[in-house]
Amino acid sequence: SDTLLVGSNDGSTKEKAISVQSLPEYIGLKVWVTGYIVGGDLTTTAIKFDPPFSTKSNLAIASARGIRERVSCYSVSLPSGTIQTTFNLVENPANLGKKVWVKGTVNAKYLGLVGIESTTEFILE
Repeated sequence: SDTLLVGSNDGSTKEKAISVQSLPEYIGLKVWVTGYIVGGDLTTTAIKFDPPFSTKSNLAIASARGIRERVSCYSVSLPSGTIQTTFNLVENPANLGKKVWVKGTVNAKYLGLVGIESTTEFILE
């Protein structure tokens, strides 16, 4: 197995979560990542940054709350069930702008962006 250590944060726990900008270094690995929810309704070419939202299965995170450029965003899959119900922006628009920690597998191209798929844990600040 591959191990990648960046400073003291290696993505192995919520407390050692990597920043979203580091995701490209972890392709194929299951890690914890932290960032801010900046949008939803992702497609392979677009992100919606303002409510109302219509897609429950994904959202966009970035390194800061105010980011509104697709190139600075990372995609997150919200699997059906508790994670999707609790964190999607359709039913929970107040989650927009909140800091999050997400655990899942880093994919090089989820909805056209580096992102998290197979999300297993999701925590709001």
